[in-house]
Amino acid sequence: MEVSPAAEFLTLWSVRLAMAALAASLAIRFTAGTVPTIRRLRLAAALFLWSVGCVLQVVHVASAMGFYHAWSHGAAYAHTAKQTAEMTGLNWGGGLYLNYLFTALWIGDAAWWWFDKVSYERRSAWIDGGVLGFMSFMAVNGAIVFAPPATRLIGGAITLVLLLVVARARHRQRKPRPQPQ
Repeated sequence: MEVSPAAEFLTLWSVRLAMAALAASLAIRFTAGTVPTIRRLRLAAALFLWSVGCVLQVVHVASAMGFYHAWSHGAAYAHTAKQTAEMTGLNWGGGLYLNYLFTALWIGDAAWWWFDKVSYERRSAWIDGGVLGFMSFMAVNGAIVFAPPATRLIGGAITLVLLLVVARARHRQRKPRPQPQ
């Protein structure tokens, strides 16, 4: 299917900016700190970026489905299977369902954060880790594994920086705090 340059631009840049917003949101979130006023401001910025990224992801999905697959799930599945076969040797389009899940999960997660901040910020580590782990896995696959070579370099660098931010934040959480005497 022939796609116009504008359609290609919208489809590619909506997902690139969505992934940048996802990474920036996570970096801010993991470095929000414990000082209440600063933490509240940083989490507000993280929520804003999380929401912008979510909207851009929806734009990307709609653009890809409309411009590249004529709103045909079958065409999208076949394209995903072809891409997967080229990258892994496995002719499987099931990754499309993972992309649907990724988008739905992001929408649900952003909605939860907007509508019940207290519950969202107190949710269990299992839920938080599961959601962020799956979303990170999908982002890495899109930004590195299935990306063009130039994008892989940028995606890899962003992933490395984000991993360092998360590792540093986890290390700070584990540090024993001085006990009052």
